[in-house]
Amino acid sequence: EDLTIHGNNARNVMNLNDNGYAELNRVKLMEGRHYNYNGAGLYLDNADATMFQSIVCSNNGSAGYGNYNGGGVYVNGGSSFEARESVFFGNSVDGDGGAVWASGSATLVNNVFYDNTATNGAAVYASFSTIELTNNIIEANDADSGGGTQYAVEDFSYGFSGGYNMYWANLDGHREGGLAGSDIDDDPEMVNPGVSCLNATLDDFAVHREALAGFDEHEIACLQCADRYVGFLPVDDPNRPFWPQGFERPNRAGGLALGAAFQVFP
Repeated sequence: EDLTIHGNNARNVMNLNDNGYAELNRVKLMEGRHYNYNGAGLYLDNADATMFQSIVCSNNGSAGYGNYNGGGVYVNGGSSFEARESVFFGNSVDGDGGAVWASGSATLVNNVFYDNTATNGAAVYASFSTIELTNNIIEANDADSGGGTQYAVEDFSYGFSGGYNMYWANLDGHREGGLAGSDIDDDPEMVNPGVSCLNATLDDFAVHREALAGFDEHEIACLQCADRYVGFLPVDDPNRPFWPQGFERPNRAGGLALGAAFQVFP
């Protein structure tokens, strides 16, 4: 990716508060550690952040010092977080929300959540929040509170929307309350999900085209980003190109048109 920010397993990677705002485009947040607080990778408290084509990996929250939340990203009340076409993998926390914990607003579209661990909500834990979870791949996440069935996605939100997510091989359960009617339980056949955090690129988590065989194109269309396939999208016309609102449409000949690698607005 264009910029790597390393926590050196000594502190959280990024902390935003007091109306702070960050745009994280093609950024890797890795190996943050927070021993007695929330959000080892990214901590938002009365702040907002957007993330696009970025990686959040190998962040470890609390590490035995208490049940804190949000191994990868912590979104406190009064904050908002939007992530698109990004990968969250190998994040862990002793409390809830291995990849993302949100009590604010969270929009999660066309992302990969792989191999995250937590007590509850190994991939995503929504707590009295407003959350959208659409067209994500949620695979091999592990939630275990020591008893009963826990889930990769746990929802205690005020408003939950979304669908067309692909779930596979989550070690306990996929989603509390069962999958949405448009969700899929199938193997995405990602290219190289076993890659290390340091060497990981988005292409390692791309979906093999063969994994899409048999799906109804009139209900689910593959979202193409340059040569990568990263998720699914409901469409009215399967021939209609789609690009997330607010982001520039890709140039098929010249790759993706991206903004600045990293910007923070106080």
